[in-house]
Amino acid sequence: MNGRELSDHFESEVRRIARLIFSENQGFSGELHEGRERDAFFDDGETVHIIEATRNSTKDKAIKDLEKSVELKKTLQKKEPDKNYKIWFITEKEPTADQAYLREEFRKKARCPVVIMSFRSFEQKLVDAQKYLNCRINYKFGSVKNLVSKDEFTPIDDNIFIPLQMVDQKDMEPYNTASLADMLTSSNSAHLILGPYGSGKSMTLRELFLNLKERYSSRIELRFPLHLNLRDHIGQLKPASAIYDHALQIGFGQADQLVRAWRAGQIHVLLDGFDEIASSRFRGGIEGMRLVRKNAMTLVRNFVQEHPIGRSGLIISGRQNYFGSEEERLDALGLRGRSVKTLMLCEFDNKQIHEYLTKVGIDPEYIPDWMPSRPLLVGYLAQRRILHETLSTLSNMSAAEGWDYLLDKIAERESEQLEELGGSPKDLRIYIERLATRARVTVDGRGPLSLQEMIETLKEVLPTVPDESAQQLLLRMAGLTSTSADDDDSREFVDDDLVDAARAGDIVRYIENNYDDEIERLFNNSDLMAPGNEICRNISDKKTIDLRDGKIISSLEYAVAKTSSACLASDIYGVMLLRKIPFPRIQDTRPRLSITDGYLNEVEIDLTLDYSGIEFSQCLIQHIDISGNGAFENSPTFRLCHIEKISSGGLSEKQVKEIIGSDTDYNELTNEGETVNALRQLDIPDSLKVLLTVLRKLFIQAGRGRREGAFFRGLETKEKAYVPDILKLIAKYNFSQKHTAGNREIWIPNRSKKDEVNAILGAPEQSKHVLTLEAREL
Repeated sequence: MNGRELSDHFESEVRRIARLIFSENQGFSGELHEGRERDAFFDDGETVHIIEATRNSTKDKAIKDLEKSVELKKTLQKKEPDKNYKIWFITEKEPTADQAYLREEFRKKARCPVVIMSFRSFEQKLVDAQKYLNCRINYKFGSVKNLVSKDEFTPIDDNIFIPLQMVDQKDMEPYNTASLADMLTSSNSAHLILGPYGSGKSMTLRELFLNLKERYSSRIELRFPLHLNLRDHIGQLKPASAIYDHALQIGFGQADQLVRAWRAGQIHVLLDGFDEIASSRFRGGIEGMRLVRKNAMTLVRNFVQEHPIGRSGLIISGRQNYFGSEEERLDALGLRGRSVKTLMLCEFDNKQIHEYLTKVGIDPEYIPDWMPSRPLLVGYLAQRRILHETLSTLSNMSAAEGWDYLLDKIAERESEQLEELGGSPKDLRIYIERLATRARVTVDGRGPLSLQEMIETLKEVLPTVPDESAQQLLLRMAGLTSTSADDDDSREFVDDDLVDAARAGDIVRYIENNYDDEIERLFNNSDLMAPGNEICRNISDKKTIDLRDGKIISSLEYAVAKTSSACLASDIYGVMLLRKIPFPRIQDTRPRLSITDGYLNEVEIDLTLDYSGIEFSQCLIQHIDISGNGAFENSPTFRLCHIEKISSGGLSEKQVKEIIGSDTDYNELTNEGETVNALRQLDIPDSLKVLLTVLRKLFIQAGRGRREGAFFRGLETKEKAYVPDILKLIAKYNFSQKHTAGNREIWIPNRSKKDEVNAILGAPEQSKHVLTLEAREL
């Protein structure tokens, strides 16, 4: 803006605040009065407020504006002599000494009060923003906690904070909290920040709040930030009510003024945790789950509808995979058709992990490539000193072996704290695993679990009834963290991979002895809805490797016949896939068993193996991955299911529909052949096209790892020849490593490399990364 535009903008801001402070019933703003321009004057019924605003700090400009105000006061007083009058002279910065000195002189001339003050002081007539910011900084920010202290109220150590990068979902442009604050304050726009659990969303929003707070306090920015933990407002529908209650929660006494300031566009609103305001235990099948999620988002939708976007910014954050699809997310949050930038939060890269571990006193030399780069988990394992003595051992293990080992270490540490209960490390591991099974009734499988549930679970493992001191130890169990709910005694697992590893314990015990009444009661629960993922399946496979195939098959049959848990059946099906144990139809009739009414993350279909004896009925499936060149008849049957995404393995849409049946629907179908065809249009060597294909399958498509055979899908014969060398190349530069799982070779991506992958995929023709340079030379 030029000088005139800046002055007009400032005067407009002053008028906007004045409208909210004073009654508008008889007020005029920016109008000519008797041939002379006036910034504003308002009549609140008792007093006429005459306002002049300036960015000019000279004494002469102040005299000119004050004389105009005195003249206007005298003119108005002739018409309404019974009114009170007050003159306001508002400056952009603090009034200079020369300006302030004029107050008494013009009070005598006008014969009414004259106030000379800065815009910031004038704005505080509406709301004391600085007082709000001081109150807010002492209240919790989402799930941000001190991972070392046992006291929930201990401040976090900002010295070990590592800022995270974000990337634009569309163009992969990078952002950090500073550049996001720049964009927010310059454009007053809306943004959606997405990331998995524990990726640092709350910490990032806290950092953004502090950045905006500093800008406001330094008078760089006229608007101040308001940060809401959405979990504090479960059940609320109206934004004004949420802001009012938020003020009471943090001890800010001007709740109604805060609401007015929001409506006036004086506040950048940060909404943290849309995934934390829905019920964690869904009922009513597929459509019921969607309805619950949408109803829970009513408050967020109303914020989107009512927030004065264009005058101030709006940030909404939550888990990336909370909704079944992007379409559902846009609808539920009220963002469809709106101009909203979606930013994906990046996890730690190698450099950041090294920097963080160094700060907490750990030698980062032996970081395993499968170590999750999620900040919450890395921080938790480091600050609870679980990593200090294990990194060198973990570096030689696969992900399943490593998590199995970490669970043993966690159990060893906790058994020392619970010695009075007579528990061994083995007992404590069973206890952690049993908690993981109980947590499967929640939608993400991490919890929360109440203290009562934890005590009941411990009684199942140990005969001793916990006393009060032991109960407090339960609340500090390694692997668990407090929730952001009002119930201070509820706990949830600190990480998805950790709880996935722990789920394997009871699955293994069921496979080994499915006639155990206690284990059967545990799984005879239709509310179990969080199936095991890759780590769970691999640990289950490892620990049952000595069992005969027939034992695995009978466990699946028994799980379907004797329990109501689709999750358990799908877990055993996953072990069968790892072992390549077929399950054909006995005769050409209906399948032998039906896995019914399940909420499943991923179902693999290997057409080279006959699983025609299995039916999935009335299940909600997040992802189906089709592979192999076998007969379609080998596929499991699907009846009345809903699938969010299908990776077709190069099959046409018609062929995919032949596999899943006519009464099962899906939202998205990705054809790897079409993706490869698009890459073929690029003017780059074939070897580089194959590299891009492999990176997409590892880092972009669903799943935590890819079977080696999957990298050949959709490629022509000449292109397939490059795959072995490309895999050696990505292993050389630690983008992925090969692990053996059952009878399959799985490539696990190094998630800390995701930023580098995004940069390569975003501009492959211009990339100078060593990976692309060497791929070009193949």
